[in-house]
Amino acid sequence: MRKLITVFFALAVTTASTLLLARPIRDDMAGRCTSFPAENEIVPIDYIESTGTQYLNLLFKKSDVPDIVIEVRFSNCPFVSSYSYYNGLIGWCESSNGNTTGLKVASNGILLSDGRNAAGATVVEMTPPVDIVANLSSNGAKINGVEVPTYTMSIRYNAEEFPLGLFCFSASTDGLPKGYANGRGIGRGRCHYLRVYSGDTLVHNFQPVRIGSIGYMLDTVNGTLFPNQGTGSFVLGSDL
Repeated sequence: MRKLITVFFALAVTTASTLLLARPIRDDMAGRCTSFPAENEIVPIDYIESTGTQYLNLLFKKSDVPDIVIEVRFSNCPFVSSYSYYNGLIGWCESSNGNTTGLKVASNGILLSDGRNAAGATVVEMTPPVDIVANLSSNGAKINGVEVPTYTMSIRYNAEEFPLGLFCFSASTDGLPKGYANGRGIGRGRCHYLRVYSGDTLVHNFQPVRIGSIGYMLDTVNGTLFPNQGTGSFVLGSDL
């Protein structure tokens, strides 16, 4: 079922009006937008690229989505530093370790961390910069076609103390991305999509878009628009 949904979406993005008008777009304060454009001003693009100062908080928590599965694609992601939070591409804001569900770039490949923290770290060896196609769930993961059956999506979560959700291009324990403080780096690279499923049901479909020359992430399922919460501007991929 998920494959059929993915194929349908890949075909749909070739017609921007069909993609964007399939769901009503609303002005949602959770998207951190102070104003909202007309629908015909929103153009789907291939990717948004963080240069190391741009990031997104997609706000949803793992506990919001039963039987959660995350599918994400990044490309052109370099290794910058061995510091544990550098190159964080996705990560939760939860418990005492905000990147327990984390995807980042190591010196020797793609580093995947899970709810077991250091004991659950897995490296898919490649020479950076790397391209990443990942499928993450509570029952295993697949990274660039490599099965990681022991992977366990983070299960440490305290809704009262850590109420925020998933960061793209970073991770957090306190509502600010790890890259926010001096000496810590936001992940670099291009994000082409991030999809969230509950079982076989697509519940979030984050698609890069542009409004003029500014890049955003649009959830085409519920019409929420997410702007950059860092500094500078995303580099934009080509129009779809």
